Amino acid sequence: MRFVRYGIALILTIVLLGLARRISTRHPTDFSQAVGDIIISHTTVTEDFGDGPALDVMLSKPDSLLAIVYYSNGEGSPYSFDTLAVTNYGLSGNLPVLPKGKRWYYHIAVFDKDQLVAEFPPEGDQFIKFKGHVPAYILIPHIFCMLAIVFFGFLTVFSAFDLSRGKGDLKKSARYLLWTAIFAFVGGFPLGYYVAYLAFGVGWGGIPFGWDITDNKTLLLFAFWLATLILARKGLKGETMAISEGAYLTLTAVSLAVTIITFMIPHSI
Repeated sequence: MRFVRYGIALILTIVLLGLARRISTRHPTDFSQAVGDIIISHTTVTEDFGDGPALDVMLSKPDSLLAIVYYSNGEGSPYSFDTLAVTNYGLSGNLPVLPKGKRWYYHIAVFDKDQLVAEFPPEGDQFIKFKGHVPAYILIPHIFCMLAIVFFGFLTVFSAFDLSRGKGDLKKSARYLLWTAIFAFVGGFPLGYYVAYLAFGVGWGGIPFGWDITDNKTLLLFAFWLATLILARKGLKGETMAISEGAYLTLTAVSLAVTIITFMIPHSI
């Protein structure tokens, strides 16, 4: 039964992290528009690692269309603009490089003579965030800790459910809880801080220094697991907890629910 639960917890962890990654990661979007017998298309650029964002407008056949990229460093800020150069496949150009953590907001207007015939994105601006590279020896442990939080979180809830029915092992459940809190701290703070610093040049942007959503949701999930651990800490020695088994189940379930919700909230990146 124990190994079955390990398997269930692992499967649920992988599914959850897969969904979280799909929701949190910004994916390029393909746009296309027909102008007469020409198909004009553009794939948005969402990030850049210091090479200078390359913007391309593809044409299904050569033509004398003109494309201008309008870009600014903030929503509502004044635009700068450049004309995209003619290439053998359409029109192309690069935006200037910004420091990591900064953004360009851009859209591309395509003209036939003096008439606007297409705009990408069709509504609003696309933003490009500049990022630094995070070495694998930092990123892999960070990801492992995120997986471990969910895995041990599920095991904690499973074991708490047993305790609420008068079964199970209190010390084992409390150890699952302890590992969950440890991985939440290590993955979210020292490793999370370093990942953010290398990627964006700012280590901690959450409370009390700012309102970065990624940092604050990390703080929130850790606070729930830590509070649950404090209330159940006597269970690590097999002693009676300061709360009932039913309250313990409720707290662990709420902590896991908060973890799942925070994982589903898109990253600030």
